[in-house]
Amino acid sequence: MDSEDGPDNFLIYKDNREVPYHTKIAFIAHDFRKWGYTVKEYFKSAGYLEEEKERGADLDPMARPLLLEVWAEKVITGKTVIHNRNSEMEVTDHHARLDRASKLMRDFVKALATLGESVSPEVVYTPVKDAPTDFVNWCYSEYGRVRDLPKDSSLNLFYRFMRLVRIVDRKAQVVLPRHLGGEFARTDEVAVTFKSDILSRATYLREALTDVASFFGQLITGPDTHRRTLRVTIRMYTNVSDLNLPSANEPGRKGRTGFRKWSSRMADKLRALGRK
Repeated sequence: MDSEDGPDNFLIYKDNREVPYHTKIAFIAHDFRKWGYTVKEYFKSAGYLEEEKERGADLDPMARPLLLEVWAEKVITGKTVIHNRNSEMEVTDHHARLDRASKLMRDFVKALATLGESVSPEVVYTPVKDAPTDFVNWCYSEYGRVRDLPKDSSLNLFYRFMRLVRIVDRKAQVVLPRHLGGEFARTDEVAVTFKSDILSRATYLREALTDVASFFGQLITGPDTHRRTLRVTIRMYTNVSDLNLPSANEPGRKGRTGFRKWSSRMADKLRALGRK
C-alpha cells in the first residue's frame, strides 16, 4: 500500500487471456510496466476494478504464485524484459521515487538469495520447539500444494521469505527515527511485515538488511517483533531529497485535498468560537 494521492489500485496483466494480478503497491506496478506488462490504474471506487477482482477471487489460490513472488523471481534471475513497448516511458521525478523504493526491496531480496547459497534446505524447513502449530501446519501442508520449491536449493531461503510476506507498505516523505539522525532532508519508507515464522526471527533478516544499508542513501531499522501477533517488520528508507517532489506531502503536513478539508473545518470552529 502507498501513502500518496493518486490511483491506489493496479491491475497487472501477464496477457489478455489471464485474470490480472491486483496490487496496491505502486512501485511493484511501476516495475511491471517498465518490464512491458500492461498495467491499469484505478481508484478504490472504480467499478471495473471490482469486476476484475471478482474474477480473480474465483481462482483457486493454489493455482498460481503470488505477485510478489513473480516480481522477486524476475529481480534475482534478471528476467525483467518482455518486450520494449514501454521503453519510451517518460521518466519523471515520481518515477525516480518509485525506482528508489523498488531498489530497497530489490537489494533486500538479492541479499536473501545470496544468503541462501550457504543455507541447507533442512534449516529452511526445520521448526523449533516454540514454533506455532498453525505455522507448522501452513508450512508443511497447505503451501505444499501451491508450488514446489525450485530444484536449485540455494533459492529455498529466498522463496520461503517471499511466501511469508504479509504486508508491503510504502510511505512518502516520512520522519526518520531519531537514532538514524538527520542526514537526509526527505526520505521514503518501505516497510515489510512477515507472518510469524521462526526464520523471520533468525539472523537472516539482519544480514540482508545490513546489505541494503551498505548502499549510499539507504537506511534500515528492525527487525521488530509484534508482541501480540508475533509478526516481524523491517523498515527500509531511501533518500529522495534531490527529487522535485510536491511539498504538500512533507512530513507533518496533509495532502492537498486533506489539508483543505482540515483547514476549512478549523475555520468553521474558529468562527463558531467567535460567535459565543
